[in-house]
Amino acid sequence: MTTRRRNGLTLTELLVVGTIILAVTALSIPVVKPMMESQLTKNGANMLATALNRARSRAQVSGRPCGIRFEYWPGTASELQWDSEIDGWGSVYDYNDWIGIDDGNGRYVHYLTPGASLVLRQVEVPPVYTGLLGIETVNCTDGICSFPTDLFLREGLKNDVSGKIQLGGSGPFYSFHKSDEGFKLIDGETYALPPNREYTSFKILLDTRSTMAMPVCMPRGTAVDLQFSGIGDSIFIDDTRITDDEEPPLAPPASLTIMFSPDGSVESINGGIPTEPVHFLVGRWDQISAVRDKEDTESYPNYADGRNYWVSVFPQTGGITVNQVNPTEDAGYSPISRLNEYNTDVPDVRLPNGVIGLSRELTR
Repeated sequence: MTTRRRNGLTLTELLVVGTIILAVTALSIPVVKPMMESQLTKNGANMLATALNRARSRAQVSGRPCGIRFEYWPGTASELQWDSEIDGWGSVYDYNDWIGIDDGNGRYVHYLTPGASLVLRQVEVPPVYTGLLGIETVNCTDGICSFPTDLFLREGLKNDVSGKIQLGGSGPFYSFHKSDEGFKLIDGETYALPPNREYTSFKILLDTRSTMAMPVCMPRGTAVDLQFSGIGDSIFIDDTRITDDEEPPLAPPASLTIMFSPDGSVESINGGIPTEPVHFLVGRWDQISAVRDKEDTESYPNYADGRNYWVSVFPQTGGITVNQVNPTEDAGYSPISRLNEYNTDVPDVRLPNGVIGLSRELTR
């Protein structure tokens, strides 16, 4: 009698193999998880660097400034205001709760640090507009320009559009804001213009607009942490927001924009000209200040977490690098007051002990 050989495993053998697999998996999770999270933020940093390089290349090809607009995710920007209960600066994340402080001259002072960005849009400066036919005229009366023969500027261009205009084919460009009255010039130098004059030529540079390029969305669980991004060793902060006591507070900025010149260099950051490298911090969403639990003592903010990355742009050349965060001690974010030109305390834009500078040091 022959015995038939059975192929396969017994139930006991399967249970033993399954138990071994589960044990190995459980032991490997603490090792693999940080690597996966680091790879996620690295992918986000590479996506940001690619978007910046693409905008820089478009500026060089088109001959017009082009850049990237970082849109703030609602509720992540830090509103800094004076807290009378603690007699110091406090952060408020709901803009509707704004109170402000009186600077002693009947004005209220309010400051904002950027939040987090999940969506990056490519923007560019439109071509210079000199009229549809090139024979249109502009009347400038008491700082308000009107275009009686240009139907596009009168009817086609909607209100609330801003930009710059040059009158007469030479001279400075004046900032303007379009309303029902016309193009209202808002630069202080307009006092030198004649009160009433007709110009036979003009050039208009409209503010930046989005291009047809698809927006870049950061990988799930990551974000560009703009609160700790900045220029050199300083973070981005708006310390010029002063309003009269009878006026409502100014609406907070909704985005931050970096523009490249046609020569490939950095033209501006939110209208300012940088002289030091510009650094963007790509980190984890759950470590954004507005999201991170204030009682959380286990995790670090993004600038102190070695799994995150810095994307740096050098203004003179437009060169872009991606470096891993150098792990640092969580020194906390405690703005130090100083005086501005209005003799009013404003938050210091530097973090204590230069932790941002240490965080940006190249990590291998």
